[in-house]
Amino acid sequence: MQLTVFSSLALLFGVSFGSAIPTKDINHAEIFAANLTSPADGQMSSQRNGNFVIVNQCYYDVYVWEAWNNYQSNMFVIKARSPYRKEFVTSYAGCSNNCGVTYKVTKTPNIVGGQGGNQVQFEYSSKDGILDYDISFVDCAKNLGYRTGDASNCPAWDQGIRIDGQNGFGCRTMDCGARQMCIGDGTGAYYIDQPAPKWGLGEPVGTCPTLSMEVYNRLCASNPDL
Repeated sequence: MQLTVFSSLALLFGVSFGSAIPTKDINHAEIFAANLTSPADGQMSSQRNGNFVIVNQCYYDVYVWEAWNNYQSNMFVIKARSPYRKEFVTSYAGCSNNCGVTYKVTKTPNIVGGQGGNQVQFEYSSKDGILDYDISFVDCAKNLGYRTGDASNCPAWDQGIRIDGQNGFGCRTMDCGARQMCIGDGTGAYYIDQPAPKWGLGEPVGTCPTLSMEVYNRLCASNPDL
């Protein structure tokens, strides 16, 4: 998606315009969670939602869009060496359980999708009070082959990207080290949409057993923490 004249003026003068996308984005965490068995009635307990946190440990600003279903937010900026925090979205129009949310992150105000694009994506979905999440390079990886690919177009890849949960909650860490090809069996990041049938690899999805905590999505993770 290229910026229009109006959105360029909005960026210049700090005015926001709504935007929408015509088709539903693929959210890998949502697809993964859909295949999990739900707990029996009465086993779920009510809980207070925690926060999804993007931690920009880079020494440059990043541009972000939030998306779900057929909706995409206005672009916003996370300043260098700054966090962005928002309560987990667990439902929205047309979805009450296993509702995927995607954050698209670029280094420029223009967003380009598809193979060789310019966006890394943090994806999550909550189903039955359990959180699933992943790192997606599907819209920035290029030169793809069998179990191989180049993520040099992906923002912050050269300094590492990691998702980790708040200590003490048993959340699985998903990690892509600086300048590493992060393709593994249930580890690393998505380079293609369906690694299981296409490459024979497990889905690289992390899980937290609760929503009552924070999950930290770290850009330039090899840099000092904030």
